[in-house]
Amino acid sequence: MSRNFIKKYVLTSLLVIVLSTALLYGRVSVPFDPSRGLVEVEVTIDGRIDGRFGIDTGADHLYVDKTFADKNRLVYYDEMDNRRIVGVAGSSAGNYAQLRSMAIGDERLYNLRAIVTDLAAVAGPLAGAPPDGLIGFDVIRRFYVTVDYPNSRLELNQGEPALIRNNDYTAIPFRESGHLILVEVSFADDVSATMILDFCASYSTVSDALAGRLGLRQHTRDVQTLPEMSLGKGVVGRDVKVIAMDVNSGPGNSRGAYEGIIGASFLYRHKITIDYKRHRVLIHN
Repeated sequence: MSRNFIKKYVLTSLLVIVLSTALLYGRVSVPFDPSRGLVEVEVTIDGRIDGRFGIDTGADHLYVDKTFADKNRLVYYDEMDNRRIVGVAGSSAGNYAQLRSMAIGDERLYNLRAIVTDLAAVAGPLAGAPPDGLIGFDVIRRFYVTVDYPNSRLELNQGEPALIRNNDYTAIPFRESGHLILVEVSFADDVSATMILDFCASYSTVSDALAGRLGLRQHTRDVQTLPEMSLGKGVVGRDVKVIAMDVNSGPGNSRGAYEGIIGASFLYRHKITIDYKRHRVLIHN
């Protein structure tokens, strides 16, 4: 083997390493459809199946809707030991599936375990059919997740984004309860509550008990209006549309840990980054 060949081989190998590193720490930016108040992005499953999945900070795993899975002949197996998938609207059986790959823009993830279930049975109030799937904590915790509501764009960064380096944000600490992002929210008349921040909720919701403290009607899913709602210091929403409903139907230790959900009816004015590493919600200035 000649020295020139070795030199070229080493240079080529170094180039491949540099390119791989650049992709690993690159930024993926894709549009999302905000029409239903959800962060819904186009994905490709196993290089052949196109779908629209919700970026869901309220979900623990990667979920695929059963109707979508059956239509596209995705193979699923092993019913989950009689456990049920529980959401705010109800519950459904679940089955495991193994996805070879999932592409979101130029970002490709491989060998993903998903749960196939009837999303219509577990989802909250939606306009029309549920998304084809939900991308939850197991996947999105790998990234800095930025949702730019005013411009309808999703960004995924595996490296630290420029926002943090430039210190151009308002930071709001959050507490994890399992996979959930719990933040403190304040209202008029010195009322405060712990709520979930959820990119896959069309409306903000409050429990019946919190609705009573806020002077709202209880035991109804009619849309009502809160005059003021604040996340941290200086992040204020006015005339926020909310629904009063049972928000504590979730499984496990999360039950009872929160009194509401912050959804798109509050978040739509903002560009927001979730910093899972430091447990912070960053509101872009």
